[in-house]
Amino acid sequence: MGKFGLARQIIEQGVKTIVLQSGDDFGFSRRMLSDIILNIKSAKPEVAITLSLGERPFDDYRAFRDAGADRYFLKHETANSRLYERLHPGQTFKKRIEILEYLKKLGYQIDSGNIVGLPGQILEDLAEDILFMKELDVDTAGIEPFIPQKDTP
Repeated sequence: MGKFGLARQIIEQGVKTIVLQSGDDFGFSRRMLSDIILNIKSAKPEVAITLSLGERPFDDYRAFRDAGADRYFLKHETANSRLYERLHPGQTFKKRIEILEYLKKLGYQIDSGNIVGLPGQILEDLAEDILFMKELDVDTAGIEPFIPQKDTP
């Protein structure tokens, strides 16, 4: 099928958006992902490419945009910085916001969102989430429930 055969095959079936998703997995380098984006865009420039690659170095976001990526999906999860940092040890809400603002500045369409039902979350937190997405002027808001699994701390 070739290196980009699957992408070409689904484009031929009429798919208008391709989502490349890995979360915070750095198994694919900036160069590898840029090559994938470039190859998809060279086959069909009108196909939208959405990335969901988590927090990466700022240079990666620019390289992916330069390669032709259109959208970036990065949930803010909660606008309550204390709650965010409790859920993400070693990460900060401030950095997440800086990333979202940078993506917007680069011209990405922004897909963000929050999680409802997080331990310690209150109604005011949900209101802040909605206001935050309005202020950021997100293109898509994904609001999802928190569903703990048996090993969720």
